[in-house]
Amino acid sequence: MIYTIKSRKYKSEIDFQCSPKGLYGFGYVYVNFNGSNWEVPERSQICDGGYLRGETIRAREESFEYTCQQWWKQYLRRIKKEVA
Repeated sequence: MIYTIKSRKYKSEIDFQCSPKGLYGFGYVYVNFNGSNWEVPERSQICDGGYLRGETIRAREESFEYTCQQWWKQYLRRIKKEVA
């Protein structure tokens, strides 16, 4: 599954990818800040609190889009605090 967020702030597309084949249909969620180029160095697993390191987040197909949206909001809030 792939879900794309079009960021007005960064003027680019942010892609999320998940393959829910793990335990109970959950899969790890990856983010790619460079659009649809899914080369390994370009993608990262999303983690709690809008981070790219830490407690990794997994999602099912039903919750995938919501999970991506919530992580993106947390990420933007966290970046805003770090820059300020």
